[in-house]
Amino acid sequence: MLKYWCRTKEKCLKGTGLNYCQNAELQWIMVIEPSKEEIDALSKDFEINKKYFERYAKEIRAIKYSNTPLIFTLIDYYLDNDEIKKSRLLFAIFGNAIITVSHNGKGYFPKLFDDVCEKFEAEKGKHIEMLLYDFLDRDISENYDILTRIDDDIANLEVSALKYSEGKKIREIISLKRELNKMSRRIWSTAKIIFAIRKEVTPLRINTEGRMALDEIYENLIHQMDILGSQKESLIDALTIYETTVSNQLAIINNDLNTVMKRLTTLMLLLMVPSLIASIYGMNFKFIPELTSPYGFFEAIGVMLLVTILLYFYAKKKKWV
Repeated sequence: MLKYWCRTKEKCLKGTGLNYCQNAELQWIMVIEPSKEEIDALSKDFEINKKYFERYAKEIRAIKYSNTPLIFTLIDYYLDNDEIKKSRLLFAIFGNAIITVSHNGKGYFPKLFDDVCEKFEAEKGKHIEMLLYDFLDRDISENYDILTRIDDDIANLEVSALKYSEGKKIREIISLKRELNKMSRRIWSTAKIIFAIRKEVTPLRINTEGRMALDEIYENLIHQMDILGSQKESLIDALTIYETTVSNQLAIINNDLNTVMKRLTTLMLLLMVPSLIASIYGMNFKFIPELTSPYGFFEAIGVMLLVTILLYFYAKKKKWV
């Protein structure tokens, strides 16, 4: 899908397809999930090496390819149906044109394109660096909504870390921590490119207003990195909470096991004395005390019961049962 906006001496034009302006004072072309025909047309009309269209979709961080024309790739984050997604954005900037190419984001970038174009049409006389600023400013501001969403996820993880869940939550915490590390590195690489655009020679005419605009974007990126750093610390705290929860759970299990073993030992002790007496009187000797007594059986049973009862009350006093 290709969308374009251009400003000529007479008016501003906006449309879709390959019938974009060839000789405009200012032009912005946005391509999402580019087709081979669109890549061929852009490569021919703007003399862009096709290798950039192949490389940008494989990058793992923001990277600058060329100064003249200014060509670079950013790793962009956005919310789509309340789900955090990322896209690689290829920028090609000439003296009077900006081309942005993305391999996904049909639900996000067209609306962003329309909003920026509407604002730019209302503010006459601005140059191409301000068009780039308006796009980056709106796009990077979206990161704050993403960071807020991550804050909510971390808060939920902290609450759930108080419950023992057999390792499920710790996997979620570690996975989110890894993603925050990746996001932090990508935002830092984006900030370096913004800083380089401000300092180096490019097709952009960076005046005082443009430098202030790029400085604002750079500061926002640094601020977002600080927020990510705080969020990573919060995740470390959540891990600590979960470790404490697991330790407490293991202590409870160990205590329950000790209680069970104590009760089993007490039960064995209660059964041991009657078993001992019964074993003694089961021996095949001719002379055994009380063997010929008419009350010997009842006396033996009485002794067994008496000793068992005494042992039971002793164990109860010691809180073994």
